[in-house]
Amino acid sequence: MTESWASEEAFRQAQSRIDGIVAEAEQRYERARAAREDLEHRTVSAESTRGEVRVTVAANGTLRDLELGERADRWSRSELSTEILACVRRAYAKLPELAEEVYAERFGAHDAAAEHAVSLLREAFGGQEDAR
Repeated sequence: MTESWASEEAFRQAQSRIDGIVAEAEQRYERARAAREDLEHRTVSAESTRGEVRVTVAANGTLRDLELGERADRWSRSELSTEILACVRRAYAKLPELAEEVYAERFGAHDAAAEHAVSLLREAFGGQEDAR
């Protein structure tokens, strides 16, 4: 009889532990979903040294805005396109930092899954700043 009771107690403890794991996974999923939604609404911007060009990109890399100042009229098409691309690259280089902030708010500073997501953004958009 005692052996049966011990087995039932062990089973209840195992179920309780599994329920806790499931609850934690659901909470992590909800935080990840909220982080993704937050990122979908965030943008970063970069501009040329004298403000002739300013670009804004969404967290997914989509160009959201391009502003050209009056001084941009003095540039050749080639100079202007080069500066636009340089600004886009500088904005892209900011995207991993943005994601890192958003994920840190939701998961803390050293969460493995969040760090992996940020590393994917670094692979996709990081290192763009120096390219010109």
